[in-house]
Amino acid sequence: MANLSLSSFNPSLSNFSTVKSKFGALEFIGNYNDDLVAIQENKFSLIPVEKNVLEYTTGSADVAVSTNVLSQARYASGDYGTSGNPEAVLIQDNSVYFVDKSRNAVLLLSSNQVVPISEKNMSSFFESFFSVSAQKYVSGYDPRDNVYYLTRLTSDGNNQSTVGYDSDRGVWQSRYSFTPDIYSNQNNMLYSAKYQDTTTDLIFWKH
Repeated sequence: MANLSLSSFNPSLSNFSTVKSKFGALEFIGNYNDDLVAIQENKFSLIPVEKNVLEYTTGSADVAVSTNVLSQARYASGDYGTSGNPEAVLIQDNSVYFVDKSRNAVLLLSSNQVVPISEKNMSSFFESFFSVSAQKYVSGYDPRDNVYYLTRLTSDGNNQSTVGYDSDRGVWQSRYSFTPDIYSNQNNMLYSAKYQDTTTDLIFWKH
């Protein structure tokens, strides 16, 4: 059989990147400033776009322009990921919120640090919160008062729950009676919606 020697394939020159498979499936990719947010089942990372991050032994780092479309992923400390719930990821301004139910944790990326905000005097509450079998978790953000909302939804509609985190004060401030199926914020206003008997039937709330 003849070999074609007039072309070659070099993966390092292609416009794709890989993440470490040992951290599980890649469940979420999103835009965060000039990077891509990549969240696997058990790990969080940022992938620079058209730039390299040069790290020094002193702990400092510089950013340099790169011809690579996607550069090497920078992994956050701690084995936190989406653990099967990518629908709960919320990117708002310079923050990324996500849920890791396998570790009873709610996480916040801020200033390039992933912090388990569920540990802020709420560890026992979230152990109970995540012990309930949930269909999914959804989240929203009210830009007027900077409150992050997390809602647990169940398949039978029972034991659903919503809690709110005040990002300015860094505290969990309350539980709420509303349990929407989806959130959105537009024109500096928070909206939520509840599905009815069919997917075409919706009830909208303006908060």
